[in-house]
Amino acid sequence: MSETSRRDFVRQAASALVAGTLAGCGRAHAAPAPANILSFDVGALTADGQSRVEPEHGPDGAPILVVREAANDFRAFSMQCTHEGCPLNPPAAGKLTCPCHGSQFDLAGNVLKGPAAYPLGQYHTRYDEKEKRLTVVFG
Repeated sequence: MSETSRRDFVRQAASALVAGTLAGCGRAHAAPAPANILSFDVGALTADGQSRVEPEHGPDGAPILVVREAANDFRAFSMQCTHEGCPLNPPAAGKLTCPCHGSQFDLAGNVLKGPAAYPLGQYHTRYDEKEKRLTVVFG
């Protein structure tokens, strides 16, 4: 592809992007939720220490672990081992275990047993008490 045709391609692509963005400004419907936010119904987590693995995946491609720490206090973690990135097994007896090398984590994301040296990745959360929903924000 010659330099002139590359330049024309980039110019046309940029024009199409701007035109599409401006065309969407006049729409009356609500914008979809950004891809970096997920929301979960946590009404079933009624006791401190309860957890569940959500089927949706975080930005690292791993499922999300939601833990109720106390009333109105929830945490969300990546289910990806910090040692070499293997997917963790679901919690059993209050521990998450990596099937690849045996690292273990508690439900607060802390390392209980190596070789992992770092805690689980934790996501920012907001809890809506009225709706019993936990919003997880990535990035």
